[in-house]
Amino acid sequence: MSEMPVGQLIRWGSLFDHAPATIRVTAGRLMKQGLLESTDRGIYRIGQVGKALQETAAAWISILDRIGAWDGQWLCVHTSHLGRTDKTAVRTRERAFRLMGFEQLVAGLWCRPANLVEPASVSLNRLIALGLERGAVLLHMQGADMCADVDAHRLWLR
Repeated sequence: MSEMPVGQLIRWGSLFDHAPATIRVTAGRLMKQGLLESTDRGIYRIGQVGKALQETAAAWISILDRIGAWDGQWLCVHTSHLGRTDKTAVRTRERAFRLMGFEQLVAGLWCRPANLVEPASVSLNRLIALGLERGAVLLHMQGADMCADVDAHRLWLR
């Protein structure tokens, strides 16, 4: 189903005891986030950000085909200059990082092993499609020599 009337969403919401007003407010919020878009009054379909989330989730099925041998290189994204006052933007940014396997090493620096067979630019484009701001800085690093109390490897050993 590519489009759905709000009435159907309300009927589904009632199965979980959600009030019609709650469904309408939520649809409005999802539209602001780009997860939904309206094609006509009271008719919704998945939005651009929603499509990116859908594609990312579908890609997990074949994730093993996208992972290569890790040679010690890292993909890092610097974000501290983007700010933290817009809480919605921060949540969206952090969701994009989590969906792409990044962890925050230090404030404003998100890292992951560069073990995907896709080029770093493709990973960056995926992050942007998931909501990362275009002003973020992608770094492709050979090694991660840091002070003794910061160990990037620990992020994936939980």
